[in-house]
Amino acid sequence: MGYFMARIALVGSVRSKLGASLKRLNGHQLVAQPTLARQALAELRADQFDLLVVMLELSDIHGLELLEMLRRNGQLPPSIPVLACSNLHSAMNIRRAMHFGASGFLFLNDCPALLEHIIDAVLQGGSIFPEHARLPVDEDARLHHALRFSTQQVAILHGLRHGRSSASLADFLNIPTASVSYCKRQMMRKLKAASLDDLIGISQEIGLI
Repeated sequence: MGYFMARIALVGSVRSKLGASLKRLNGHQLVAQPTLARQALAELRADQFDLLVVMLELSDIHGLELLEMLRRNGQLPPSIPVLACSNLHSAMNIRRAMHFGASGFLFLNDCPALLEHIIDAVLQGGSIFPEHARLPVDEDARLHHALRFSTQQVAILHGLRHGRSSASLADFLNIPTASVSYCKRQMMRKLKAASLDDLIGISQEIGLI
């Protein structure tokens, strides 16, 4: 049983194992279920929910960038905890979620009992993250840089990896198309990548995407 009857907003597929588990939670209510970041930006209101659950690998934009956009819009005040969920089991992914304000982290194939435990913990003001290996940032400069990439940079990388055009990413992020190209070049330089394919490969190797 939860600490109190919480209203939970989920951004991501309700057809997933996570979505099904959230619907069956005792003591809490799933009140909003936008599938895409664009829908979340259009629909979510700060007075509508007590906990935001976000899948990081959204099809239209990376989940951490969505959190930043919601915060800028006043749709996600600091008082509302965030639970990040992901298919990517990497220390880099967990550390970045911590750095960008998540209160907890869940792998999408975790069991429902663990989900309920994590939700209750973050609703009570705690933070809970999976155990993960230390990132040897002093030994690998790529890790140092990747850990500090902005959410917008990783959103651009995530989009390019999934075939999004620079123009469509620029439109979603409300930035010039030239800024998308500049971000890509910056990431290539810092990760010592010779091409976009190389950048994507390195980013997967170090657990960034």
